[in-house]
Amino acid sequence: MFMNELAPDEAISSMCILCQELPLARAGVEPHHNLKLQGCLPQPNGAPQECLYQCVTCGTSWLRRTDRWGADAGFRLAP
Repeated sequence: MFMNELAPDEAISSMCILCQELPLARAGVEPHHNLKLQGCLPQPNGAPQECLYQCVTCGTSWLRRTDRWGADAGFRLAP
């Protein structure tokens, strides 16, 4: 079953504690030690760069965006 198929309460309960405590969309937050970088996709025309991370403990996927000026937009749950 994929994360987007779970009810909201089930999705949160399937996340590890470190992923639950990761602040959303806050600049300067470092990935916790179980988040592993899967790869980055530079976007054309100055669009934000997105890097995909995945937690090795619970499998939650996270996106970290950086705008064209290099400003960090923090982590968001990947769709």
